[in-house]
Amino acid sequence: MNRPWVHAEELLPYFSRYTNAENLAKALRDVFPNLAKLEEIAIERGIPILDAFQGAKIGAFTVLAPSKSGFHQYVVDDDKTPQAAQDSAMGRSLLEGAVRIVGEGLRMIQAAWGAEVFPVDDTSPRNNMSVVQYANFMGENVVLTADTGRAGLAEAAAYAPSVGLDLPADKLRLIQVPHHGSRHNVSTEILNLWLGEVGEETQETRSNAIVSAGKEDQDHPRKIVVRAFMHRGASVLETKGAKTCFSGGAAPARQGWVSSTPLTYPSGYEE
Repeated sequence: MNRPWVHAEELLPYFSRYTNAENLAKALRDVFPNLAKLEEIAIERGIPILDAFQGAKIGAFTVLAPSKSGFHQYVVDDDKTPQAAQDSAMGRSLLEGAVRIVGEGLRMIQAAWGAEVFPVDDTSPRNNMSVVQYANFMGENVVLTADTGRAGLAEAAAYAPSVGLDLPADKLRLIQVPHHGSRHNVSTEILNLWLGEVGEETQETRSNAIVSAGKEDQDHPRKIVVRAFMHRGASVLETKGAKTCFSGGAAPARQGWVSSTPLTYPSGYEE
């Protein structure tokens, strides 16, 4: 678990309102209350808390993103953290400025195979703090993305070859579609990095992409996101409140479980 306040000493130069790390740490705990509560629970139960930065191991998984420096940048740029110094020397190369909020249009645009248009803006810095993980099980590649956005996925893609994941991937047994399938978390360029460029409509399915979305969530996954993954040879599935199991090899079938039906190709996307 990555805790912003643990890095208060290193972050202090970028927060002009604070003169000591202790006060900054307290302020950071206040704006990340869920993380702070989770930390308290772990300490009460004697559970060790380890950083989850690029290169760290979590069981069979390796963390691809965020790097420590990337995490620091997201903390500085988060809209709920104390105002950072305007002359921050950390730069804005990862996020290219503050995230703007745009209205979510609901009008559908009919489009032929291959057409995809994403919003200009990345998701929030806070979402980009999410941990991106990779593992290979018996030759099958698995990528978990949580709520990360374009910056996090770009950082993860740059690091992936160093742990044996060559990109764009010819095949992924499972890739999680970030943040319930929000259109601000991926883009044409990012998906080209991970899965390659748009293919023919008749291409074979090479990867499985799964969207974790609530049963009553009618807004996710966004159709533009579903289209974009399918354009690159992915079969897209959604949980919608159901448990989903991926198995293979000699693993026996689970009693009472049925095959999941992939989503059909959307004929249009949200304006």
